[in-house]
Amino acid sequence: MTPTEDLHRDYQRLSRFLRGIGLRLRLRAGIEFLFLFLSALGFILAGSLSAFELREHFAYYPLIYSLFGALSLLLLLVFGFRRFLTAPSQEALARFLEKKFPRLRDDITNSLALYHEVEKPPR
Repeated sequence: MTPTEDLHRDYQRLSRFLRGIGLRLRLRAGIEFLFLFLSALGFILAGSLSAFELREHFAYYPLIYSLFGALSLLLLLVFGFRRFLTAPSQEALARFLEKKFPRLRDDITNSLALYHEVEKPPR
């Protein structure tokens, strides 16, 4: 094998590994979003029982509570789906791994940068 073929093979392995890490992080974000949304929904539904009880003291309390609950759930949906649907870049994943495992230092980031430098056509 030529050095270029070795470089491509190693880059593909690193890229596949980083994609796997990215997929796991996205799945984790999706599960966290699901649990957070369900707990917020349960909290809002449990509080809605008292909202109608307090109607005698403040007439607009059920309306304000329902608007606040709907806005909270909408914001959770927007932020949760945004976090789940956006995939982190390979550089961001490399920095994440290097921060999590200090032994790696800048090895992954340097490997990605070196591959992109080698792929540029010579001047």
